[in-house]
Amino acid sequence: HWFTDLTAASLLLCPLWSTSERLGIVALVSNKAAPDADRITFAKALTTEIGQVIALNRSISRLKYLASYDSLTGLPNRAQLCERLLSSGAAGRPATLFLLNLDHFQEINNTVGYPAGNLLLRQVAQRLTEKFQERALVARLGSDEFALLVMDATDERAVRQTARDISRCLEPT
Repeated sequence: HWFTDLTAASLLLCPLWSTSERLGIVALVSNKAAPDADRITFAKALTTEIGQVIALNRSISRLKYLASYDSLTGLPNRAQLCERLLSSGAAGRPATLFLLNLDHFQEINNTVGYPAGNLLLRQVAQRLTEKFQERALVARLGSDEFALLVMDATDERAVRQTARDISRCLEPT
């Protein structure tokens, strides 16, 4: 019921929080001139519940993201690559899968440390994505393993050219 005469109504403003983030304000209108203790308790409980639902929704979204994407590079992960392979196979679409492994990657981690190794992985991901974003799914499979699922490189000439393109885009600049 919408109040047409708000002169006899009260307005209760409650901050809306999700964990430590302030999301906004919930405005509750009552036809009582002043809110009593029960209405204030109800308002607090309501905004707490809304905040918890928002936090839960964000957690579910984050879990869905983590189930399909690599947290370091933001690339699709092995599970998403498998889904794409299955769907392209089921649709009868020919594709070529390129598997890449960075040689001696563990030596980089051992010599200059994991932050430098992580930086290298992010740079490899960025280069592959920039070069192939229009024609391939670039995925990170694990530690130093990447994959490219290319839908248009199905004959020998196209496969060889794509392999050369991969090598070129990873050369030092």
